[in-house]
Amino acid sequence: MKHEEASLRTRKALSAALKDQMKHKPLRKITVNDLIGPCGLNRKTFYYHFADIYDLLKWTLEQETIEIIKQFDLLTNYHDVILFVMNYAEENAHILNCAYDSMGRDELKRFFCSDFYELVDGMIDSCAAQNHCTVSTSSTPASTMGTTSMITLDRRSRS
Repeated sequence: MKHEEASLRTRKALSAALKDQMKHKPLRKITVNDLIGPCGLNRKTFYYHFADIYDLLKWTLEQETIEIIKQFDLLTNYHDVILFVMNYAEENAHILNCAYDSMGRDELKRFFCSDFYELVDGMIDSCAAQNHCTVSTSSTPASTMGTTSMITLDRRSRS
């Protein structure tokens, strides 16, 4: 357990260093040395935990948003989720703007797609189960996230 705790502390320290650097520099200009110096770590330690700075950014955003959102009951607390996301975006505008400026819209969208697919799929599955439906998913370019879901009511009796 101690190794996992130390690993999490290291990841959080690198995450905080990244967030601090993003206040002052574009993401593409931040180097591993910029992050490890304030943390008192070496390059090997950084690369033990993350493949690159974008991997660290993704981990940071996942820890601060996606993992928290997964704790909500999305069907009953969707207002709380929306408020959480809006507050997070406002409080961390510099990070999100820095990522957007460095990566661009399309790359940032790809960056988060799998996480949002997982959340949306979970909501759809829960809703379908509560309403005795089956869900069929097919990809189309016209859909916002690349996925449309067609819900077919299950006409079996609810006995």
